[in-house]
Amino acid sequence: VTFIVEELKAVFDPRGGYYKSGGIYMPSVVAELGLVVEDHMKRIGLIRSDDPAEREALRKKKQALKDAQKAKSETESSAEKAKDAGESADTFPPNAELCHKCHTKAMMVL
Repeated sequence: VTFIVEELKAVFDPRGGYYKSGGIYMPSVVAELGLVVEDHMKRIGLIRSDDPAEREALRKKKQALKDAQKAKSETESSAEKAKDAGESADTFPPNAELCHKCHTKAMMVL
């Protein structure tokens, strides 16, 4: 569909173009029709707009989602580590002492 718009906008009048109101140069009437069709297709959502503000907003939205997923995965991994640490600490007897060599709560006085 964008091919049609591009081809219409690329048509040049051999006798020269004209200036529209607002100082926009149109190479031909057919090129102006291509511009009108392109605007219509952008409004109905068939063609994406090349607006820099929209691209920047989309980039920020994607970055925020990526940061949220990263924070979520970090939270889950730290919760798993805490769970693993809790399980390993619970496997030793309650009267076990801290080993002076490896700093693990595994030393028992018999």
